[in-house]
Amino acid sequence: MHAKATTPHWRYRFIFTVLSPLLVLHSLWQGYKNRDGRLARQRLGLSAPQRSDHPVWLHMASVGEVNAAVPLIEELQRRHPDLPIIVSTVTPTGAAMVQKKLPGITHCYLPLDFAYATRRLLKKMQPRCAIIMETELWPRLYYQCCKQQVPLLIVNGRLSQRTINRPAWVHAFYQRALANVTQILARSEKDAERFVQLGANATQVS
Repeated sequence: MHAKATTPHWRYRFIFTVLSPLLVLHSLWQGYKNRDGRLARQRLGLSAPQRSDHPVWLHMASVGEVNAAVPLIEELQRRHPDLPIIVSTVTPTGAAMVQKKLPGITHCYLPLDFAYATRRLLKKMQPRCAIIMETELWPRLYYQCCKQQVPLLIVNGRLSQRTINRPAWVHAFYQRALANVTQILARSEKDAERFVQLGANATQVS
């Protein structure tokens, strides 16, 4: 029995809508600056990777998260050499690090957190599970993972005390997003406690 997907908080949807023009322009500028049309297309949700082999999908924001994920991916490949894997990043520097340290692994850019873009990404990629490195919180993506019954794991999850000290309405963003997560593997006991403080189900945090 799959949990019912929890929709993103209305304040998040409002703020994201207001900021959308700037986010789109920034993605177009990044694509132009890096001479990477794929970056612009995929960040805008226009060119999601088409897969039929149900890959394990790992997402890392940028270079630091890629470096942290390399041992995990190498171990997955060692134990399961036929396991299809796809990775995504937000930044072009993260993409370059994937090419350098994980040759042969398919890379794509994570789309902006638009409803149509996240829905399209999952329907075309068809991942068997989604693994988010550290703490990339995208409420619409998390909602779509739960709605489309894609198990979602946060690995090496970390939260700062600064996040805990933010206003209650920010906590509501986290609580509604974390309700769609299957499992959280926190980096430390303190990080695990903070995830629970923000509304994660304690039975799903370790």
